[in-house]
Amino acid sequence: MTMLCLRIGSIHVLMGRARLAACEPTALLSPRNGLYSPGHRASATGANGGSKAAVQIKPGSLALAFAVGLLAVFGVILAGCVVVPAKATVTRSGEVQPASGGLAATVLFSRDFSPDTPKGLGEDIVECVMRGLRETAPEVRLVSEEDFDRAVFGVKPGEVLLRRETIKPLLARPDIRQRVSESHLTHLILVEGATRHDPGGSSSGPVTIPYVWVGAWGESTRRTQFIASIVALEGTGDIQVQANSQGSQGAVAGVPLPLFVGWVHATESASCEALGAEVARALGANPQGAAAP
Repeated sequence: MTMLCLRIGSIHVLMGRARLAACEPTALLSPRNGLYSPGHRASATGANGGSKAAVQIKPGSLALAFAVGLLAVFGVILAGCVVVPAKATVTRSGEVQPASGGLAATVLFSRDFSPDTPKGLGEDIVECVMRGLRETAPEVRLVSEEDFDRAVFGVKPGEVLLRRETIKPLLARPDIRQRVSESHLTHLILVEGATRHDPGGSSSGPVTIPYVWVGAWGESTRRTQFIASIVALEGTGDIQVQANSQGSQGAVAGVPLPLFVGWVHATESASCEALGAEVARALGANPQGAAAP
């Protein structure tokens, strides 16, 4: 067994088995040559033939290591992002003929219908509306995109061209109307949206604590708009629901104390929640637990 004795100033620390032993003041650890002792090497002691050696750490090196570690800790602690709640406003235009029976809807995203909306964002907005309907209007039966395409058009998802100018002509076809009647589906909801950053609303400037800290900050305006277009499958007409939210985002950074803190208004979350509840109202459902617009 090898026992290692650390000496920090006048403090001696022995690492090895739980046994008492005295540190040899002449035993040093040379980074280049390994364990050595002026005049002799450390001898084996005890029945186990263990040996012991002392390592001396200079107080200056310890202080430097402590300072570097402290800065690293501050760097981790003082870095992050604060998410600030945002508010959304909703608008609705158009109207549809109320369904004669129960409500059954399909919510989907089509690149043909909204080519400017990224696919990932479109799928997120679909989930926003579906979650809003499940939570506030559970009486609305939700039908998947796959089941909708198979029941109404007799095709797989993506095989039918759903553009603004093609939806109504498709639904007017006698064979499609017959399929819609047999499926008991009442509404088709197509979504789109975007978050835009306004360069004109950007601002920045220095931040200084004299003799202690210097930094800078930057801020820009962000606007989120989510849209749901509701098409009545049994009757006529359509409704467009818009949820708009505005906020800001920015960051503060500085030295010598490492600091990087950002903030962002959760405009997407606000628009998402507002859109789902308003779609339920537009369908003629009675939203449960949803705030009034």
